[in-house]
Amino acid sequence: MIFFFFLFWMSARAWERFYNPQILSEDGRTFVTEAFQNGFQSIFSSYAGYFHTVPRMVAWIATFFPIEWLPLMLTVPCVLIFILLLTRFCDDDFSEFLASKQERIAAGILLSLSPGLYEVFGNPTNIHWILTLYLGLLCLRNKESSPKIQDYILATLAIASGGECLALLPCFVWRYLKTKNKKSEGYFTLLILAFATLNILS
Repeated sequence: MIFFFFLFWMSARAWERFYNPQILSEDGRTFVTEAFQNGFQSIFSSYAGYFHTVPRMVAWIATFFPIEWLPLMLTVPCVLIFILLLTRFCDDDFSEFLASKQERIAAGILLSLSPGLYEVFGNPTNIHWILTLYLGLLCLRNKESSPKIQDYILATLAIASGGECLALLPCFVWRYLKTKNKKSEGYFTLLILAFATLNILS
């Protein structure tokens, strides 16, 4: 129910992104161009010092649609990821951060009203910031809460898409030391280290 609320809210908030979607910056000249040129292999290419796994995946999938649909096909997956972030924050796993579900929904609405969202929202070029925010959100989970399957998937994609996630390494190390759920916190910690190493080597 909350997912559909935020779906409606963000559709109204950024209707122009659906009505007149645009290809922004690296979306066209890098991700889409290389997706057409190199196909699936483009997903594993490094650019500007790190891998852009999610933007490249979105661009590659978009190439299977008619060319006139391309801007919209780049926009929709990025919008859905942001809505998943807002919806996840409303779960009871974050009750130690904000006790009331109503407060967490209100916080999600305030986040969606951010002025900077005009550039960041709804395009693959900037989706790594949204994914990093999602990963940071996982650091705010209740101490003993276990990640959901969705968390593992989006956290893995976040870590594989941008170098900013390295800044969150101390948070996951702290959670690993302080919680009983060693496996999940250890997974996130090791994955951040692994991709930081890959980024350096690439």
